[in-house]
Amino acid sequence: MSNDTERTPIVLIDRQHSWLERSAQALRAAGFDVESLDHYEYPPTTPRANWPAPRLVVLGCASIGPDEQELIARVIEHKDYLLVLSTSLPWRVMRDLFLHGAADVTEKPYDSSGLITTVNQVLNSLSPNRS
Repeated sequence: MSNDTERTPIVLIDRQHSWLERSAQALRAAGFDVESLDHYEYPPTTPRANWPAPRLVVLGCASIGPDEQELIARVIEHKDYLLVLSTSLPWRVMRDLFLHGAADVTEKPYDSSGLITTVNQVLNSLSPNRS
């Protein structure tokens, strides 16, 4: 991160509350502006007045079921960059997520350094013209 006045906004989504809180805290400590959601109601139906559009949406999940597929479709339709972190991800599902527009798909890290490294790698690979 360059400085605190240019904190990158990220939306972090996971129904596993403990992972969500630890991960949000780690990303904030690394200099990101994080909004954490423990539900799949994204994107919001009304814009949030004091929060900028996210540079990246990060979905943490155990596996990709119907609820996750619906959320992923909405995020991609909304034209947000999406990083999917999953504990169980067959290669065919991973391939399908890439084909549908996910910026990256990888194993869900349970340590803060792995999460921060992954998020930074994805952000560094994104086109500056989108989002």
